[in-house]
Parts: sequence; structure tokens; C-alpha cells
Amino acid sequence: MKAFFLSRALREKVLLVALIVGAAAMWLSGAGKRAGKFWREVSATSLDLKEQEVVLGQKDLIEERAHAAIARLDPSRTYDPVRLQSEINTIANAAGVASKATISGSPSDKAGQFSVHTVQVVIRNADYDALTKFYTELQKRSPYMGIVSFDLFSTSAANGHVLSQTMKISSMQF
Repeated sequence: MKAFFLSRALREKVLLVALIVGAAAMWLSGAGKRAGKFWREVSATSLDLKEQEVVLGQKDLIEERAHAAIARLDPSRTYDPVRLQSEINTIANAAGVASKATISGSPSDKAGQFSVHTVQVVIRNADYDALTKFYTELQKRSPYMGIVSFDLFSTSAANGHVLSQTMKISSMQF
């Protein structure tokens, strides 16, 4: 290899050296980016592990609070999928938005002794007061029924007091 290099003309030697230096610079640049990415991932993982360590250190306190919260819940006040939809329909009737509401259930998620039931509620072209009344009535059923997601939007630029809302409501049953 040395003999090949030395047998070349000066301009070819300079060109070969420039190509080798350029290739080395590109490789080092990529290696630097990879090393930086690796270091950021190590730092993020270290922070995650520290957070997990803190939570695991408080395991007994968390379990104690969870058991106390579960002990305060009344299983007879929880909602099965049919009762959840029925109760939401009753709330919609009381708020005066039943004719504008579409209530559709989703499959339940089961985990051991708990089941989480979810219902999608869409209310179209209702006034703010009726939507507020619906929301307030839902809050009264807490913690047995809760809002997972809530979107409120105006349906008409010309008629700003007419609103629509989409919400996902869930309930736990044991």
C-alpha cells in the first residue's frame, strides 16, 4: 500500500489524503452524534430509574392509601355498562339535552376484580347552560363516574351560543 501511494503523482497523493481525511471526518461526525444520542438516552434512563426507585420506596404508603380509598367506595353504587348508559341518559334528560345527545358504549376493560366501562357522549347544537347543567350532574356521580376526555366547540360562527361537546365517560365496577 505504501509503494502504491509513493508511486503516485503529487496531485494524486493530495487527492487521496483529502479523501481519506474527509471520510474520517464524516465518520467522526457520525460517531459524535451517536455518542451524544447514547449519552442522552443514558441520562433519560437514569432519571426514569430514579423516579421508579422513589415510587417503589413509597410502595407501602401507596398501597395503604389505595386500600383506604377502595374501602370508602360502595360497590352497590358502581355502574355496569347498561346502568352507566342509562344513568347518562337520565342526566341528559334532566339537563334537557337528551334529544341532542348520542350515547354509545365501548367494550369494557377487565382487570382482575375491576371492570372499566366507557361511554362516548356527543351532544350537538346545545346551549351553554344546558351543557353546564349536564356537566354539573355528572360531577355529582364522582368518584363512581368520571370524565376521561372532554371537547367543547362552537358549531356555528353565526350563532356563537350554540355549542357541541364530545366527552368520554368511564366508570369502574367491582
